[in-house]
Amino acid sequence: MSALKGRLLLFTFAILTLFSISWLLSKNLIGSIPVMHAVGLRLWATTAALWLIVAFRERAVWASIPLRSKMPGFFLLSILGFSLYFASSFGALKTLKASDLTMVLATIPGITYLLGFLSRSLGFSWLKFSGVLIVSAAALAFNASGNEGGAVSPAGIALALVAAFSYAVYGLLSKRYLKDLPLLTSLAWVTLISAMTFVPLFVIEPAPLLALNLNDALKVLLLGAACSAPVYVLYQKVLAEGGVLYANAIGLLAPFAVVTGEWLIGAGAALSAVKVIAMAAAVIGITLLFVDASGSTGWHVKRRSPDSRLVRK
Repeated sequence: MSALKGRLLLFTFAILTLFSISWLLSKNLIGSIPVMHAVGLRLWATTAALWLIVAFRERAVWASIPLRSKMPGFFLLSILGFSLYFASSFGALKTLKASDLTMVLATIPGITYLLGFLSRSLGFSWLKFSGVLIVSAAALAFNASGNEGGAVSPAGIALALVAAFSYAVYGLLSKRYLKDLPLLTSLAWVTLISAMTFVPLFVIEPAPLLALNLNDALKVLLLGAACSAPVYVLYQKVLAEGGVLYANAIGLLAPFAVVTGEWLIGAGAALSAVKVIAMAAAVIGITLLFVDASGSTGWHVKRRSPDSRLVRK
């Protein structure tokens, strides 16, 4: 196994593990804290953790970043990947069931591929196309299985699509705005800017913060510092080495991982035939994307000849 494949596998399993823990903790936390307050507090904990690491790991390069020229890019990424994504997805939950929201968010790899192909930042390959198609269909089938149906809010679907589009663009633009920059310092700035957008919410509705108990505060700290901060760093590493399609597809596997874990410990419901087939299909789809990603060079720029145009993979 090549070093690249080994790193991608390690990063993938780490992201899935942290995603699953984060999902379970979040589910427990929002029972006592309003969702948007929980998201804001979690983001502040993530920001604090990243800046603490920067102080020890990247202090020497901190001052070397030309902030005046990079801040617009950081601001755009903070809105697309965090503020707008969270506001839209959780706003959609007001009128959608969680399964409906998850099905819409399952389109993120497909939207990413379409936007990347149209903007010529992603080339066509049968591995990419087949992998995205299979893993997206598997996620849709998995979350549709057992859904009670009923009327679906157009406004909720629209907000969910905004969230999916926002995150897809974030993944594509990360290549442009974070390339050749110190990773931790860049992410610390991006999350700080996003965290600041939650301050007005805290000022307007301070009651949930004042009622925060020690147990919930520890959950927020664990979610933000121990789960989210490493995931954001690992996501950028996977995006850099394996490409945006593979990085965005990993998130689709989190519900599979959570349900599998609950089933293994006997805490989940019995898996239907549709869910089992969808899980098998997801493995096939992500494997195709992994094979494609492990042969890529991420952000590396190749020259085919001295006179040829630069080509990004």
